[in-house]
Amino acid sequence: MNRVNAKGFGSTVKEVVTAKGQFNSPWNKYLNKAPDWALKSARAVLEGTAANPIGNRCYFISVAYAKQLGIEKNGINVGDNVFYEKCEW
Repeated sequence: MNRVNAKGFGSTVKEVVTAKGQFNSPWNKYLNKAPDWALKSARAVLEGTAANPIGNRCYFISVAYAKQLGIEKNGINVGDNVFYEKCEW
């Protein structure tokens, strides 16, 4: 959701997710019909009614990859990802 609000990533969730080099995963099947829980979550974040533990960070990598690079402490760890203010890899 941070990327939707930031310049240079796309102005819709679909534009952000389908950008070249981005999210190529099983989630792609939901691009035309997102689950209700995903839409509700996205709306809450965009409206500012949901908690946002990562601030305005737009870049992330997996915890495992961040550890390989030795940069896991430079970002904010949420789940299996580490979020950064700028691309550090």
